[in-house]
Amino acid sequence: MRTHSLTFFYTAVSEGVPEFFAESMVDDVQIFYYDSSYGVVIPRQDWANDSTDPQYWETLTHNFKVSQQTLSENMRTLMKHSNQTKGAHTAQMVYRSVPDITLTQRINESSTVTEVSCHVSGFYPPEVKVRWVSDGQGKLEDAVWSGKLLPNQDGTYQIRKTVILYTEELSRHNYSCQVKHSSFPNTKTLKWEHRIMDCSALAELLEVLDSRWETADRKREERYTALIE
Repeated sequence: MRTHSLTFFYTAVSEGVPEFFAESMVDDVQIFYYDSSYGVVIPRQDWANDSTDPQYWETLTHNFKVSQQTLSENMRTLMKHSNQTKGAHTAQMVYRSVPDITLTQRINESSTVTEVSCHVSGFYPPEVKVRWVSDGQGKLEDAVWSGKLLPNQDGTYQIRKTVILYTEELSRHNYSCQVKHSSFPNTKTLKWEHRIMDCSALAELLEVLDSRWETADRKREERYTALIE
């Protein structure tokens, strides 16, 4: 599978119009463009315009306006501190998207069910395949809840898939989250390591902490009594 890279370019200039412009590139193809003269994000590819919610472009426009203010202020500050307030200056920031995959675990109050979430964030384009598998092969479907594809502030996306596991299943199988995206040369697999909390060790730790807190409280009380006497 061919890999792709998403890169954002932000540019601010001290003189000239536009004062700020930004663009997103997938490989060498421009996906969208923004500058301070237009004041809105302009999709450069029909597929991006047709497949993206209008709210996404509004959010992206707002984020670019914030980036414009930040980068322009940083440039003016740098010009002032370097005593170069005259002439044309340019400040540019380049950001490359790197998808991040994390696993989180939550045990319900009855301790009979464990929820494990696979959260994938920072990817573009939005097409992504996330699935839970058992023992490296069997795809889990009935026990998986899939969240919505959501936009991030930087123009990338995130999604979460959660698998529901019963206590008796935990010791019999291994579970992994597999992610397939154009930014990866191969499917990424993240294995979930089931960890059982040692209740006796936790109780012992809490007892030690309680003892330390009681000692500290007693010392504070003794110092306070000495002061008022």
